[in-house]
Amino acid sequence: MFINNKSLSRFVILSIALQFGLISCNFTPNIQLSNTVAVLRDSSSSSEFIYNETHKKWERNAIKNHKLDSLVKQIEDLNNKGSEYRDNARFKDALIVHFNALQLAEEINDTVSIIRVLNSIGTDLRRTSSNIEASEYHYRAFELASYSNKNLKSKAIAMNGLGNIFLELQKPNEAAKYFEKSLAIEIELNSKLGQAINYANFGEVMRMKGDLNSALDFYQKSLEENKSIGSNIGIAICKNAIGSIYLAQQKTTESLKLIREAVSILENSKDAFHKLEMQVSLCKSLISLNQLKESKLLMQQIFETSKSINSYSSQQTAYELQTLLSKKQQEYKTALAAKELAIAYRDSTLTLNNEVKILEIENRYKNKEAVQQIKFLIKEKALIEKTNTNQRRIFILFSLLMSLIVVFTYFMYRSRKRVNLELKKVNQMKSRFFGNVSHEFRTPLTLIKGPLEKLLASKLTKNQKEDAKMMYRNTERLLYLVNQILNLSKIDTGKFKIKAQEANLANELKGISESFEYIAHTKKIAYTVDILNSDNVWYDIEIVEMLLTNMLSNAFKFTPENGQITINGVKEAGNYKLNISNTVDEGVSKNINQFFDRFYTSGSSFQVGTGIGLSLVKELCSMYRAKVSVAQKDKNTIEFQLILPILKEHFNSSEISNEPVFLKKETAILKINSTDETSVDKNSKDEIMLIVEDNEDMRSYIASIFSDSYQIIEAKDGKEGVTLAQNYIPDIIVSDVMMPKVNGIELCNSLKTNSTTNHIPIILLTAASEEEMMLKGLNEMADDYITKPFAIKILKAKIQNLSKVRKTLAAKYREEIVLKPMNQLLKWGNNSFSETLKRVLENEITNPKFGIEEFCTIASMSRTQLHRKLKATTGMSATEFIRVHRVKNASELLKNKDVVISEVCFASGFESTSYFSKQFKIVFGCSPSEYQKKIQNS
Repeated sequence: MFINNKSLSRFVILSIALQFGLISCNFTPNIQLSNTVAVLRDSSSSSEFIYNETHKKWERNAIKNHKLDSLVKQIEDLNNKGSEYRDNARFKDALIVHFNALQLAEEINDTVSIIRVLNSIGTDLRRTSSNIEASEYHYRAFELASYSNKNLKSKAIAMNGLGNIFLELQKPNEAAKYFEKSLAIEIELNSKLGQAINYANFGEVMRMKGDLNSALDFYQKSLEENKSIGSNIGIAICKNAIGSIYLAQQKTTESLKLIREAVSILENSKDAFHKLEMQVSLCKSLISLNQLKESKLLMQQIFETSKSINSYSSQQTAYELQTLLSKKQQEYKTALAAKELAIAYRDSTLTLNNEVKILEIENRYKNKEAVQQIKFLIKEKALIEKTNTNQRRIFILFSLLMSLIVVFTYFMYRSRKRVNLELKKVNQMKSRFFGNVSHEFRTPLTLIKGPLEKLLASKLTKNQKEDAKMMYRNTERLLYLVNQILNLSKIDTGKFKIKAQEANLANELKGISESFEYIAHTKKIAYTVDILNSDNVWYDIEIVEMLLTNMLSNAFKFTPENGQITINGVKEAGNYKLNISNTVDEGVSKNINQFFDRFYTSGSSFQVGTGIGLSLVKELCSMYRAKVSVAQKDKNTIEFQLILPILKEHFNSSEISNEPVFLKKETAILKINSTDETSVDKNSKDEIMLIVEDNEDMRSYIASIFSDSYQIIEAKDGKEGVTLAQNYIPDIIVSDVMMPKVNGIELCNSLKTNSTTNHIPIILLTAASEEEMMLKGLNEMADDYITKPFAIKILKAKIQNLSKVRKTLAAKYREEIVLKPMNQLLKWGNNSFSETLKRVLENEITNPKFGIEEFCTIASMSRTQLHRKLKATTGMSATEFIRVHRVKNASELLKNKDVVISEVCFASGFESTSYFSKQFKIVFGCSPSEYQKKIQNS
């Protein structure tokens, strides 16, 4: 069939008309077509008419489409603006803007925009805990999105919102169902952000279920997706969540690292809501770990962030956190104030949430039912205000109760503090007990060691000599252990004093190390010492000797035969570093961390252990501010490292000693150790002789005569002699007269006019025999005079006589304590030491807190000086002097028949009735009650 041009043009016009909807398509196609053909036939101008109408319709549609695009853009802008308000916690403003967007979307019937805005409104309501209302909007969005595959993204968002609502309702199983469907859609759409969000949601579901490992896996997946798209907020949220899980798993270091990173990522972010969330999480973690100083600094940032958000909920969060921190810091007033503000902001938040609900109802329902519900909410608001008033009243009562609790807690704290002080006293008594017991051990050990030395010097059979040597070695070992216990006791009670002196440390270390060569040879141990020069540095000779001796003793104890011990020493950066390595059995190194425990025993042997040697090393290093450590070099080798400070600046002024350094000689001249109360060194002899002589040969000769009976201190002139006498309080002084700097007469005058040294017997030696010289010396209160050359027997006899006189006076004093009344006993003289003792007996003896340290302060003497002064003049140590005079004072009080013995005990300065009874019986030979009966009967 052929169609002419006119028919073709009509057909084209008809097609255009149909396409642009000029002709209605509401009827059956056949009827529509026939009517159209009729129109075209009936009018000759129909083609022109249809063209004109079609063109006008096209213009109207173009304008309409442009307006639609503009409205869609406006809806999108409103939706974004509402979301921005929500992120800054302006929920009411967010809801108003989103409802305006919803109204526009419904007016133009744009389904995509409607779904998007419904999800936004649901999220707004969810943020204000209006979960039921929020679920209605998410379900509406889900229903609309389900009709078309074009709205899959909105459907996924709706499912995610519903899942989050179930999470807030603590229903993880129901939440997981929605998240699973949402994740499936996001994977289908290949949306990295959507997948990241849902993986994080699954992580929260697993954490709520208590499956922390699965939660970590999901958060790690979310973190990877967020990193791939560069989402800082997502990265921060994931790191914070992982850190919180680590904290629950006690992985403190990793936890804080991740949460700090989360805070750092959002430090400059405009999203104040999530920024505050990260800061709050970090602060809670720090508070739970008692890192309160950093928490306090972080609280300032939290308040700044919450103020920038300018919402009640953020301010409530900040003040609740401040309450928690202040409670931890025991700042109860600050906590109370913060709690009040938190409650106020909570009430404001609840009010705002109710206003949001009212606003939602007003927009959702425009009928009477909505009005009724609004009235109900208004009444509810009034009820809340009334409740708030009641709560404030309750809060006032609570504040009063808290005040009472605080007062009660304070008194409990005071009581606990008193108990702690008592426990401290008990510990001090224990330390004194061990110290006293150790002192008591030294006497029988000395009595064993002395005869053994004589026995070894005599002619013995081979077997006898071997037995004697074994006994002597074990005596030395036991004495060494007793000294260690004494040192530990001194450290525990704080009586061990540092005395740093300037000397060559390397030479000292070499000397100590060389003393172990014989043991190394006996045990066939390869012993290597490589100690580099140190020059003169500052260190405590006694402490260094104890440290190295104990560490080397331990090394030789654990090193098997044919083993190896190496010592390396080097000076570096204000310290001297010693490395001591030794081979050990395989089982020893398994418990390397227990080496510094007292009486540690090796796992491989119950006979070999570190005892208290390494424990003493650890305690000494802590006191000396040195560093000691142990590490395993390889399978059969361990290495100790000791770092000693060697600069003068390291020590306090009270720790610097200007005393001369005494070295051990091959003769009987001994090293002085002023830290021990009852002896000046480790030798068994108690009495000290000071020889002041400028002639070295004469000095050595006199020393050799008396080395068996006395510990010898030598001074090369009178000035040095005065200093040594004042420092060490010798039992007798033998001095030449003619000497440089200070002569013997001046020395005698200086010492006899000093209350600390005036009791010391002084024998002057001189080559001059003139009576005038002798008289001058005697006038300066010298006790005796002998001319050179002298007979040894005469010198010995003079010294023995002076010693006997001094001991007789001391014994007489001890007897008079018991026999004479206190008022006669105090009449000793006018010298300053007598006055000191008198002041002590009159004012301090009944004070239970009065001890050796206080005695030393009153007498202006060191412990050693006071001890030796009292021993020489009264035959008592400082401790015994205090104890015996307290007993004497108690005997005076017991003469009153009405007093109770326990009252006498405490009034005399004793703190224990059993100890008082024991000491009383030692002095008077009977118990306090027996003594009181005797006095009453007589």
